[in-house]
Amino acid sequence: MATLTGTVASKARNGSSIKIGEDWYGAFKGKGLETIEQGHNVQVEWDYDKTGKYRNIRSVVALGGTAVARPAMAAGGSGGGYSNLGVELGHASKLAMDLALAMHDPRNVGDDDFYADWIKHTRKVYKAMSALRAEMSKPVEAPVEAQAEAQEESIF
Repeated sequence: MATLTGTVASKARNGSSIKIGEDWYGAFKGKGLETIEQGHNVQVEWDYDKTGKYRNIRSVVALGGTAVARPAMAAGGSGGGYSNLGVELGHASKLAMDLALAMHDPRNVGDDDFYADWIKHTRKVYKAMSALRAEMSKPVEAPVEAQAEAQEESIF
């Protein structure tokens, strides 16, 4: 069993592993990591798993340090602290597919008004998906103020 002392560089979203330096250390179901956050100084006792691929935490002790504050997420419609950007991205993708299928419908072939509307709606979907992809790729949630502003703006 090896012992390591260091500062937590990152914590997995599911709470089951921490990164110290360049290496990740995992705990089964996050046991022992409940109070550990990014920025904490910790002492970790760990072993490799049977395959030698994963570093499994046997025990972890917080030695102090200041945790990096994580911005709070805006409350969702049901009062839970979640983001529904993935759902919105799915809806935007479905709308794009519906528009593409409608474009090839024999009833719409040659209809200039339909094509003009199709182009307008496709641009809106593209802008919405670009914004959602950018939002989804952020490593940390946006501050509550930014999320509130984004919810007030209408995409369409």
